[in-house]
Amino acid sequence: MSELLEAISSLSGIIEAQNSRINHLENNIEVIEKKIESNTSETEKLKATIAELKADIRDRDQDMLCNDIEIIHLPETQNENTVHVVLAIAKKLNVRLDERDVVFAERVGYYRPTADKLAPEKPRPLILRLSRRATRDDIIKAARVCRSITTEGMSLPGPAVYFYINERLTNYKRRLFHTTRKIAKEEKWKYVWTRNGKIFIRREQGKARHQVHAENCLTKIFGYDPLASTYDKSNVLNA
Repeated sequence: MSELLEAISSLSGIIEAQNSRINHLENNIEVIEKKIESNTSETEKLKATIAELKADIRDRDQDMLCNDIEIIHLPETQNENTVHVVLAIAKKLNVRLDERDVVFAERVGYYRPTADKLAPEKPRPLILRLSRRATRDDIIKAARVCRSITTEGMSLPGPAVYFYINERLTNYKRRLFHTTRKIAKEEKWKYVWTRNGKIFIRREQGKARHQVHAENCLTKIFGYDPLASTYDKSNVLNA
């Protein structure tokens, strides 16, 4: 009987020691979990800070183009005088413009031949920088009022063609704008536009306007991740 009691007592001691170790492990696990949670929180804060810095840099890059205009689909000729072409466009839009208002006007990018080698090469975008922001705004405003502008009467070779005058966007904003337009078209949102380097979208007249700062804004608005291949239409806003 005494041996049984001793065995029980010994076993109780072992169990108590094991319980103590388990409690100690549980405490250690709790400490580790708190550290992981803390690190996760710090990581999220760092990610948010980095995102803000990136956005700030992108905004600053865009601000550097605040006096710029991009003209696309405008026929290009060899040895053209781009400043004279710009002055002709301003005259067509009834906007007063002097050569002294033009900081520079130049074609950008590589020549892009058409499939038909005998046909003229596709015109490169014409980039225009003006000395004053107000002049740039006047040209863009006039272009938006006219909507459809052609080269008729501008003494350019070939038949009259439509060309388009837009704000000049950074590469990032241009890609974001194109992505936004593509998804908006799929979802039948009627309005996508830029103003002062900012991208806006509206489902239809009278509905709320949304600003698209970055790709994650598209996820919030459309339920769409531009980096993924899936598209969750159930989350699209009805705003």
